[in-house]
Amino acid sequence: MIGYKICRTCYGGGYVNGFCLVTLDVPSNAKVIAPYGTNKLRCDFANIVDMRRIGLVKYDFGLFEKYKVVKKTASPQVDFAVNLFTDYRITSYVRCDEIRADWLDDNPHAECSHGIGFFATKNEAYDFLLKFARTGSFQPTEVVCGGVRGIFSYMINMLIGKEYG
Repeated sequence: MIGYKICRTCYGGGYVNGFCLVTLDVPSNAKVIAPYGTNKLRCDFANIVDMRRIGLVKYDFGLFEKYKVVKKTASPQVDFAVNLFTDYRITSYVRCDEIRADWLDDNPHAECSHGIGFFATKNEAYDFLLKFARTGSFQPTEVVCGGVRGIFSYMINMLIGKEYG
């Protein structure tokens, strides 16, 4: 089973400065929990297949804002990242490595709990990041202000297919 997870990118000294999409290969012998009423999944271990840099762009048109997840073409490969939420415990993700959960909560009623959380599709992972961006939980990696430049930039991204999500 292939899964997708959004993480924060890190550089030397633990400096966190962006986001990446982690592609997981969940082996058939891994225990997978699918909590009720959500599209999130969690497992006890997985192999990290790929880690690609993504950007969170905020288009500020004055009267409304629009967020997009975009490909980062400059240095897209990421070698090290940490989990998106680091309030409780930091989990490190290293490309081409195996990741194991500290323990797996097998309660299907618990949406967010112990285990390696992931989504079955890329779009579900992107939607998760966008949901928290709209609430102000995450700062965008780029802000494009309103006016002609903002609208033009937004339309160009739509036309050339740079947009995910």
